[in-house]
Amino acid sequence: MRKIILFVISILIVASLTIYYRFSPREITGFFPTGNATVGVSEKIKGEITALIYENYINFTQIQDITAEFANVGSTVLTEKIEIRVYWNNQSKLQEMAYYYDSQGALNPSMRRTYSVSFLPPYLGLYYIKVKVPYDSRAVEKWGSFMVTYTPPVIPIEIIPSAPAEEPSYTIVEKVRLPSMVLEYPETVNITQGESKIFNILVKNTGNIPLSNIKLYISTTNLIDIEINPKQVFKLVPNESAIFLISVDVPKTTPAGKYPFEFRVMSDEVKEEKSIELEVVPITPSIAGEINETILNYEYLISEIQHEIDSAALKGIDVTTPQDTLNKAKSGLEIAKEYYQQEKYEDAKSKLTEVKKHLEDAVYQLAVAGIVIQLPAFIPTYIILIPILVGAVIAVLFILWKRKGEKEKERRPKLLRGITETET
Repeated sequence: MRKIILFVISILIVASLTIYYRFSPREITGFFPTGNATVGVSEKIKGEITALIYENYINFTQIQDITAEFANVGSTVLTEKIEIRVYWNNQSKLQEMAYYYDSQGALNPSMRRTYSVSFLPPYLGLYYIKVKVPYDSRAVEKWGSFMVTYTPPVIPIEIIPSAPAEEPSYTIVEKVRLPSMVLEYPETVNITQGESKIFNILVKNTGNIPLSNIKLYISTTNLIDIEINPKQVFKLVPNESAIFLISVDVPKTTPAGKYPFEFRVMSDEVKEEKSIELEVVPITPSIAGEINETILNYEYLISEIQHEIDSAALKGIDVTTPQDTLNKAKSGLEIAKEYYQQEKYEDAKSKLTEVKKHLEDAVYQLAVAGIVIQLPAFIPTYIILIPILVGAVIAVLFILWKRKGEKEKERRPKLLRGITETET
């Protein structure tokens, strides 16, 4: 009897759950459903480069292993592709040395994907790593840098310690050292379709300790091309500032509208996150106003860059290269003003494009001006062995050639004696 009752109760429970599942609402609501009132959750598309792993300093002939990690931090599936580029600082200009890319793949929410490459630097000096991940309608970008040096082997020296002397005791009062930074940037930037524009982000060290390895991490739409200069500021002492130039190129096919430009300024000690609104406006028949606005913008940027160059010069840094480049930008801007006054707008636009390139080069050259690369005190062993082996091979070939010549000289008298006896 008890088994029959338990069986009937089980059937009733299963039937009740089936009816509830069949007629229960498919959306989650905050109250008992009446009518068609529901609450939906919108999908969020967002991805981040969560890691960029590499060695900051490596020896010459050592392989640099680079690993990038991308994570889907949104609520919908992403289609992404990880790209890694390596650049070499060749006389204050970036030279691309390697390009790697992973296959395109789908990434579910909360999932991560890593991509690792190995790079053998062919030269000494400063290298930059650029990681870019386009996904759906957006793209994220992150930079890193490392130094390739040559360290000669250290000869161990035995030190015999002497008897420790008694030292007087002191009471040391240490001042609290706190990192801090303040960012200055425009809240909105207007760009016309098919045009380019430059704006700056100023980083001020308002703390009482130096900031090191300052980088800019960006996230924005992939319908707009973004270029950052410099790629990294290696050190920023208290009460000093550094300038990042952001170059924005808008294709004519980019729809007019507002696009968020999210950026994060990161150092080894502190970071700040902000956002700028990029507004793409339709092409206007008259370009006179746009050229005038660009001229005023470049005048302001030249003034800011000149201030940074003067500050670096006061610290004893050789700023000859960035100053020469900035002077070219100044001369080009004066020519553009003349074209504008003569209503030669196309010539003015062409000249302003040259000025833009000079401004980008100047801030990059300023960022690397204080870096000193020490060449090795002596040449590595394998480089010495190569000319020695080549010289040895040449010497052996020369000896063989000389012996062959001596043998030919010995044969010639014998042949002459044989001919003489025959004639006799």
